[in-house]
Amino acid sequence: MKVKSILLNYRFRFPNSLWRTVSAVMVALSLFSVSLISLCQVQCKLDFSPRQLIDGEIDIFHESIVALYNDSFVCSGILIDRNIVVTAAHCILDTSLKYAGIKLKDTNEEIFFEVLYAMPHQDYLGALYNDIGILIIEKFTDAEPVFIDFSMAGSNLKKGDSVTLIGWGQTNDLAEQSVRRFGTGKIEELNEFGITISPDPSVACFGDSGGAVFVDSGGKEYLYGIIISADPGCQEKNTALSIFSYMDDFIDPFLEEFSSREIPVGQRCYQDSNCLSQHCLFDSDGLPICTRNCSSENDCPAGTTCKQGYGDSSTVCIPEDGIPGTIGGSCETNDDCRSHRCIRFPKDGDKICSTPCTVFNELQVCPDLFECTYADNASVVFACHNTYEINSSVYNDGCQLIPFQSNSVSIFELLLK
Repeated sequence: MKVKSILLNYRFRFPNSLWRTVSAVMVALSLFSVSLISLCQVQCKLDFSPRQLIDGEIDIFHESIVALYNDSFVCSGILIDRNIVVTAAHCILDTSLKYAGIKLKDTNEEIFFEVLYAMPHQDYLGALYNDIGILIIEKFTDAEPVFIDFSMAGSNLKKGDSVTLIGWGQTNDLAEQSVRRFGTGKIEELNEFGITISPDPSVACFGDSGGAVFVDSGGKEYLYGIIISADPGCQEKNTALSIFSYMDDFIDPFLEEFSSREIPVGQRCYQDSNCLSQHCLFDSDGLPICTRNCSSENDCPAGTTCKQGYGDSSTVCIPEDGIPGTIGGSCETNDDCRSHRCIRFPKDGDKICSTPCTVFNELQVCPDLFECTYADNASVVFACHNTYEINSSVYNDGCQLIPFQSNSVSIFELLLK
């Protein structure tokens, strides 16, 4: 097979101790082929063009179902507050979402809002479970958010019930304008986390990830969940997560933090109103924190220092040990990192904020002074690690310490090509 020959050609690039692990992964992937694939275009690398919601119709009413972009269209999302969007976690991880596009009922113009911060579920590991995330956009929109009716959490859905699917899946290529569409399916299976949906006649496809599933009760439409996957051909089924399954451990705690007040300088925030200083700093490579302008160290509280070059290049107070959550910073959980990747490296046992990498994809390269190396992580095989650990950079014999440039290859990158 072509894939096998490629992997054999690159075998020498894997450390010997890893080849058995890589081989096991190959066998597992061969025996258990994945029938449900993420609907986010950047994650699906199949040999056919991405398609919109199949057998659906153009939607002009659900302005709360938004389109998400980096430099091009990526996924769909659901506006649950004037500046908060829920989407699929796989649309967030390793994808720098930049804008949310919102089209109002009374206009055909799509209005774009900057994405300030994106947060996937803390326990999302790349599978279907916990595939949910939250975005904060730059300002309140005029679009009417979806109302989450908690009385529907225990609704008596059953196999064969009709549901409405809504998303922005594309029609041809990444350059083409996406269109919001709706269609109907029927419930095939139910479990505690969500439902499997069969076409009736519609089925969601690439780009519809993060879109909405609505159910009808008493002639009124209610949000049930989030579209997360489909079969590879977008012909047989979709999977959707129930939004109610994630209210207690994810959405509600976030909304509580989002509405908190009087957070001091140096602590994490989500909007200006969280902070005593009324200034939440988003313009950094780390987590958003409360800060305030300063002209000298005397203007900053204990444990912070006056630094220039953040936000609009003004001088502000930040923690003395730097803004938390940056690549290379220490962490305990994914939630401690802006990249949402807290990774343990077996070479030294450290857990640091990192990001996946590969030598083949120019979009997944490491920052200066970091190398792409093997990671001890359930969802990442290779990640960026800071190997430039000797500050003097000089040995006793005068030789300069140069970070090793790894040629390691991500097996998943090879298999998905």
